[in-house]
This record gives sequence, C-alpha cells and structure tokens, in this order.
Amino acid sequence: MRLSNLAKSLKSGQRDDFAKRIWRLEKEGKKIFHLDIGDPDFDTPKHIIEAAVKSLRSGDTHYDVAGGTRDFRKAIAKSVKKELGFLPEEEQILIGPSPMLIYFLLQCVADKGDEVIVGDPAYARFYSLLNLLGLKPEPVVLKEREGFRMNPDRVREKITKRTRLVIMNSPHNPTGAVMTKKENEQLFRLARKYNFLILSDEVYGKLIYSGQHYSPGVNDHCRSNVVILNSFSKAYAMTGWRLGYLVGPKELMKKVEVLIRNTIFSLPVFIQKAGISALLGSDKFLKKTVVDYKKRRNILVAGLNRLPGVKCAMPDGALYVFPNIRGTGLSSREFVNFMLEKAGVALSAGTEFGREGEGFIRVSFTVSMKDIQEAVKRMEAVLQNKNFQYARKN
Repeated sequence: MRLSNLAKSLKSGQRDDFAKRIWRLEKEGKKIFHLDIGDPDFDTPKHIIEAAVKSLRSGDTHYDVAGGTRDFRKAIAKSVKKELGFLPEEEQILIGPSPMLIYFLLQCVADKGDEVIVGDPAYARFYSLLNLLGLKPEPVVLKEREGFRMNPDRVREKITKRTRLVIMNSPHNPTGAVMTKKENEQLFRLARKYNFLILSDEVYGKLIYSGQHYSPGVNDHCRSNVVILNSFSKAYAMTGWRLGYLVGPKELMKKVEVLIRNTIFSLPVFIQKAGISALLGSDKFLKKTVVDYKKRRNILVAGLNRLPGVKCAMPDGALYVFPNIRGTGLSSREFVNFMLEKAGVALSAGTEFGREGEGFIRVSFTVSMKDIQEAVKRMEAVLQNKNFQYARKN
C-alpha cells in the first residue's frame, strides 16, 4: 500500500508503547496501580447523565449548528462571567472535543514554518500537533526552582518575527503549577506588543487547591490576543464525553467554525445538553471532588517524599504531581519501567512531556486514597530493596 508522506511521518509515542506493555501485564493477570493517566475515578454526576438521556428521549438526535446551540453557548458565557468576570458574546464561543479544537485553531493562526512558543515540559499533544502541521515549537524551559511556571522574561527571549502563538497552561499538566496574576498580565502585554495570540489552556481551572486561578483572557475579554481553551473532562469526570470549548476573537472563531462544519459538522445535541447541566446545575460534585483531590494530593506528596532519592513539591492545582527522581540514579524512563515491572505501579516518564522532563515523573492522583497508599508502599519497598541499591551503585 502506498502511504502519504504525512502517514509515513506518524509514529506512536512513548505513552502508546508503554500502554501496550501495561495491557500485556494486565492480560497476564498482574495487578497494576494506575497513577499514569488523568482520568478521574469518579462517575459523571447523575444530573448530567439524566440531562443527556432526557435529550435523547425527546428526539435530539439530528444535526445542529457547528458552533454549538445557542443555549449551550449562553451557558458557557454565563460560566465565564461567573469565574472570570467578563461576558463573552455568543459568536466568540465554539464547542467540540478539546484536542480537535487545538488542531483547528493552530491551522487558522499559523502557516508551515511559523513558530509557536510552548512550555517544556508541557501537555504532550501540543508538541505532536505542532509537528504534524509543520510548525516550529520554540520550547521555554519551565524550571523546578520557579515552581514550573512559565517565565514571561524567558518567553520574551524566544519571540521572533515568525512567532504566531504562545501556548500557556495553568493549572499546568504535568506539574500542577498555577500562574500568578502578574505573570498572566506580563504575557498579555507581550502579546499586545509583538502581535501574537495566546492560547490559554484552562482545562484544570476549576481544580485549584491553594491560591487562585487567573486567566489572561480578562485583559481583552478574548477579543484580540487571547483564546481560552476549556473542557468538561476533568472537572466533571466527563473524559469519555469529548466535550470542550474555545472563547476567542469573533473573526478567528468564524474560521475555526468552518473547519468544524467541514469535518464533524456538529456535536450531538444531547451531549451539549449534558454540558449545560454541568455548568448550570448543582456544584456539589465539584466542591466535593476538589476536597477529595486535595486530600489525595497531600497523602501522595508526603508518601513520595519518603521514597529514597525522590523529592516532590506540592502542586497548587490540576491532578498531578511532578517529583524529581534524580536521586535514585535512574532516568525517567528507567524509573517508570522499573516501577511497572517490580512494583506493579504505572507512572508517566517526565520525558513524555518534553526534554526538560528528564529526571522527573508525573504521578496522577485520580485513583482512590487506598490505591495511592498501596502504590507508594510498593514503590518504597522496591527502592529500599538491597538488590536495587546494589544495582544503582554498580
């Protein structure tokens, strides 16, 4: 079969290969503790499911407009007003699966060879989509001593005439870092001065455990230099629903909407009804899960800091911790392979998120407290094992 050059360039990443290994071990009957993925262990709240079921039963099974129903966009606007203090117009809002929206947005703001500034480490899909589109990633190192926040001064050093976009993510995947108000304002001023766009990934914006979530979108109400990306996956335990949204300048959103219309056409109305219920319904679920996640985070960080050779800072948000494992003498990939084989614990290598992730691992706290404690106990046992100590020295 003859494949296109694009198809030939497609390769599975570290995560794909590692997932296959986990699957094989589980198929053989081995118990694996999954601290590797950010899929909440909570079920989607009942009122959200019921809204979708009611919509299906009422006949909402047909095409709708590409940008989203007016009711859904109004609900999103109301949510933005409540959380960020400004009310976007309906024409500024588009809905769809978040990765797809990122892909379409990139196509609409940059041409092949243009530069996109992105953190290192960062959400792995950013890099894969940039490479797929022939865009040039310009990594900005997120330093451990600075809390892994994106430093505006370091961003400024990367700006050139071909800079089209800066991707910022707060709260941050994989580190849990939360950008300050001052840092948000500084990045926005750079965007205005050098005429580029900020894609502000705020998927974890509702999952804050200390401090406050800030958005650069408050500076221009997403009318000129900022596009906000958000999703229902993490906050509402809706990873399987594939539901997210953009808020951005109207002219740009019109172009992204054309791509939506010519690919998936529109999202199912019943899924949009579920989204409305999530935004406008009871917030008891969200409040409860934030409390639960904070407890899990605290237990996990304390446990990891007991491990020989491991140092773990306390993240302010998101669903992950990003411990430094250099003291073990193992690389990131060696560490996660070792823990999978010897402890039955699945983790994510820091290098899945960029070169600067070497020496770190990402650990998710989207599993029960019991599983977190057992996983840490198993890791501690293998790290303290005499055979491991001997192997590390030799």
